[in-house]
Amino acid sequence: MAAPAITSVIVEDPESDDTTITVQGSGFGEKSQAAPVLFDQVDSSYENGTLNESYQTLTDGAKVPTTGQGQPSIWSAASSGAWGSFPPEITSQYPPRHNNSGKHYLMLGHNSTVGNPVAYGGNSGWETPVDNTQLYVSWWFRPKYAPQWYWRLAPVNLTGQFQEGETLNVGGLTKATFIGVDEEGQINLVFDGKPPRTAVLLGVEILGESSGATSTFPETFVGSGGPGYETPGSQKYIRIWEDPRG
Repeated sequence: MAAPAITSVIVEDPESDDTTITVQGSGFGEKSQAAPVLFDQVDSSYENGTLNESYQTLTDGAKVPTTGQGQPSIWSAASSGAWGSFPPEITSQYPPRHNNSGKHYLMLGHNSTVGNPVAYGGNSGWETPVDNTQLYVSWWFRPKYAPQWYWRLAPVNLTGQFQEGETLNVGGLTKATFIGVDEEGQINLVFDGKPPRTAVLLGVEILGESSGATSTFPETFVGSGGPGYETPGSQKYIRIWEDPRG
């Protein structure tokens, strides 16, 4: 909304952890609050410019606490295990986003979430603003597998047992990686690249190149009743409601 005129930018101690960048000029305008509502780095976070160290003592594998469970936290809600989800964890075992990023959220399974930021009025889950016309959100997401190529298949004419991580030859048409069998007994696999059209995959043999196990690619979609295949569906990486009550 402002039309700033920048006259100079001064960077002090660019190689240190206390780098200061001073931007000078005019026409910046005024804000009632300049700091982000929430700047979450997991092990340390800033709420409205104030440091919150609730997670600083959490170690690798700890469940993400929430205020909804009466724990000190920056989030009011998190997945608890319903609908195939798992409680999110704190992890330090994966490649960092940058050198100063020591911890991340580990979102296990599907429908794993954290939500209702306390700093945004979500302490009870229903107090977030209803009259904001603009909202800026930025976050980093590193999936273990390419979501757009992740499929679930019912085991049809299954022989043998696939090995986790092995390469699957899908009808001689394409390759995939076997991930495992989920709690519903479905084969989980991820194609190595964009798969062929679904129509040409129906009924072909899936061969485990290491195990020798085989299965038949289902000929019906999972929603058609009986055994079937399930293509990547809606990829909901973030959900923002205009009204806190949905």
